[in-house]
Amino acid sequence: MMKYGENMKIGIVTPYHSNFGGGEVFIESLNSYINTESTFDSFIFTSDREVFKSESILIPNINSYKNLSKNLFGIIRVLKKQSIDIVIINDVFLATFSCIFKFFGFRTVSLLHLELSNVKCSNALLSEFVVNMRRHLISLGSNTILSVNKTNINYLSKKAKYVGNFVDYDFFSAAQGNREHAEYDFIYVGRLVEVKNVEQIVGAFDEYVRKFDNDSKMLIVGEGPQKKEIIDIINSRSLHNNVRLQGFVHRDKIRDYYMNAKVCILLSLSEGFPTVLLEAMATGMPCISTNVGSCSEIVGKGTGAIVKLDNNSEIASIMYELVSNCEKYSDTARLKSREYASDVVLEKLVGDLK
Repeated sequence: MMKYGENMKIGIVTPYHSNFGGGEVFIESLNSYINTESTFDSFIFTSDREVFKSESILIPNINSYKNLSKNLFGIIRVLKKQSIDIVIINDVFLATFSCIFKFFGFRTVSLLHLELSNVKCSNALLSEFVVNMRRHLISLGSNTILSVNKTNINYLSKKAKYVGNFVDYDFFSAAQGNREHAEYDFIYVGRLVEVKNVEQIVGAFDEYVRKFDNDSKMLIVGEGPQKKEIIDIINSRSLHNNVRLQGFVHRDKIRDYYMNAKVCILLSLSEGFPTVLLEAMATGMPCISTNVGSCSEIVGKGTGAIVKLDNNSEIASIMYELVSNCEKYSDTARLKSREYASDVVLEKLVGDLK
């Protein structure tokens, strides 16, 4: 019987959610690492082949229950046609159907980025039911569960392993200039969606501008369905001269934007292990974050601050402390991010597949 790891074929199955974010960065790098540094052959299966630089294989759309119920067995056929041995499911929603992949003979690995507890439901009992259902179905259907954030380990079976996130070495090579002369005091990088809580970032920045610096500038990098709402908030607070919305920036150029700001801010309601924090810190930037997912693993003393969402005035004061002393955090931030260098994390992750 062939051991896993010897000439096996891996299929990374990922629904595409109309934005290239940290999850897509993760699997693109994972796919490349597997193909160059292991005995596996790896392929990305996605409904949008334009998203990834790596060569990918087209599958039907599976970004909703309706599409999944209609197309799941079509995806199984595509995987069988490609003689895939191991399926890596890169989505919490799809991982709840891991039993079906396992039934068809695939060794099934659920790769979880977001927190299982992230449920859009105001009813506490129903939310608890959904979380327990996710936990049970994913544990039952997966041969191995790999979680990018530590909080999921509390919900899952013993087969779950914490793998963490990583940052590409390219970000460590960013020029180490003097951030005191950066154009922007603050930068947000990410999707413009409800869970990222960008409207509160604007609110906290408004508080900062009124209390500390009328001329302060903030850069928002990203696209998403909340863009118009965020523009309306910016205009209603008369911040149109203080806040710039850059839109989507390709990863080849994102380092330049980090280097032109002093502090990275992320006030998400839920997270996995944000790539943006690791990237910002790799360039020597202190970060502000909420205590969700694995954010507190890297953000804290010497690298930035963890904040609570209930007081924008306190957040503004922390923003002032970090932006006034951004240079003193630089070395510690870089050192902390190096613990999550891509080859260190990916080598361990691929070892967990064997």
